[in-house]
Amino acid sequence: MLKRIIKSRFVQSLKIAKVIYLPFYINTQKKLQVKVLPPLETVKRINEEKLSIGRFGDGEMRIMFQQRDIGFQKFDPKLANELFKSATPSGKYVIAIPHGFMTTKDDNLRTAVFWWKYVFENKKHIRTLTDHAKTKLFFDTNFSRTTTELKNTDTVDNVIREVKNIWLNRSVIMIEGKQTRFGIGNDLFDNALAVRRVVGPAENAYDAIDSLEEVVVELSKQLIDPIVLIALGPTATVLSHRIFSLGLQTIDIGHFDLQYEYYLKGSRHRVKVSGKYDNERGITGQEENFNDDSYKNQIYKKIL
Repeated sequence: MLKRIIKSRFVQSLKIAKVIYLPFYINTQKKLQVKVLPPLETVKRINEEKLSIGRFGDGEMRIMFQQRDIGFQKFDPKLANELFKSATPSGKYVIAIPHGFMTTKDDNLRTAVFWWKYVFENKKHIRTLTDHAKTKLFFDTNFSRTTTELKNTDTVDNVIREVKNIWLNRSVIMIEGKQTRFGIGNDLFDNALAVRRVVGPAENAYDAIDSLEEVVVELSKQLIDPIVLIALGPTATVLSHRIFSLGLQTIDIGHFDLQYEYYLKGSRHRVKVSGKYDNERGITGQEENFNDDSYKNQIYKKIL
């Protein structure tokens, strides 16, 4: 009990300390002069216009500009370079950055204070990215993280409902890391026409990106109205751009499955999800025996 009290007070102290960044954050966002669509509008436009999307968050920024590892993905200069090159919208391919770069009015306090500090400390890098994109309108990378970050539960409900419609009556090609098991154990893909999986490495997936791309090309020719979903960290960002260039709608879907699991559990915080890889909580998905025939039958190829 004492440890919990000490931890709680320590966390609160950190939040209070970060509040000092708020005026600097406000000043920075005014200077950026770009617009980031809210998460719900982001997903609605993806659906209405059949857009492909590449997401650039703090992990991608760290690789591009700080040249540092992010835990499950080692720094690779080729990855950094390809991330930067793919950060330009083109036709139905759009770029997403966190709405927290411009506003935190819809975020819970924990999320808001993170962005106040982050934006102030990384304003030069954010400016470089937004200038390079040559657009003033960005989509929201955090449409995939609404459960643990947004204040309004109705908005969370609506975003989740809209995301699930992205693959309604379509054939899903799910590119994911080992033990990610996106949509397994829940009803995410119940409305899909079919689901085929390409399983890549859980860590350092960029090493396998060329092989992953080749398999997607091969598999897409076998399916009716395919859509490609990718949950593979920064590799998903650049792979989304590559696959879009081949004429396929591609969504860098990120942590949406885990966020949906939290939502189903009624939790607004990250909690353990059995049998699924969660890099943010240090869970590999190997802790328990996993045996699901439907998952196994959906796997088209493993590239590990």
